[in-house]
Parts: sequence; C-alpha cells; structure tokens
Amino acid sequence: MFLFLGCSSESFLSHEDPAPEEKSENKDSEAVSLDYERIREIMNTIVNDNQAQPVAAHYQFICDENERWIYRCNMLTGEIECFSMSSNKLRLLSSIK
Repeated sequence: MFLFLGCSSESFLSHEDPAPEEKSENKDSEAVSLDYERIREIMNTIVNDNQAQPVAAHYQFICDENERWIYRCNMLTGEIECFSMSSNKLRLLSSIK
C-alpha cells in the first residue's frame, strides 16, 4: 500500500461519502478529463507489438474431413508424415524428407 506524506491508510479507508445533495453539486466540478487519443495510441502500440512477434509454428497439419488421413509437415526440417486415423488412434503410414 502506498502512503503519501502526511496521510495514513486510515484516511483513505475511512472516507465518508457526501450527502446525496452534495454529490449532485460536486459531480460537475469533479469531472475527469481523459485523452482518448492517447489511450487509443497506447492500446494500438501494445496490440501491434504483440502481433509483430509471431510464434513460429513447428508443425502444420493438413486433413480432409471426408478422409481418414492426416498430413503433418515439420516446418523446420520439411519432413512430411502421413497418418491414418482409426479407432481414435493415429498410425504412421509414410514419411518423406
């Protein structure tokens, strides 16, 4: 918890709300000004930085929903493997480098 000079944690925790009529009077005088352009710029920078660093895929899978064969390509070595799907198990049929 951060404490400012001359303030204690009790002064932050024991804050009393003003009466309802005081709230409506102070509402306009306590308006907060936000720089939406600056917020948008910060968010765009964060999103673009995260998208600029793509994770390199190790494998790429190719399959057809009507076939029982699944092809797996190792993106680092170029090896292509063909698997057959039967009884919820994969069986290696062939491999090509």
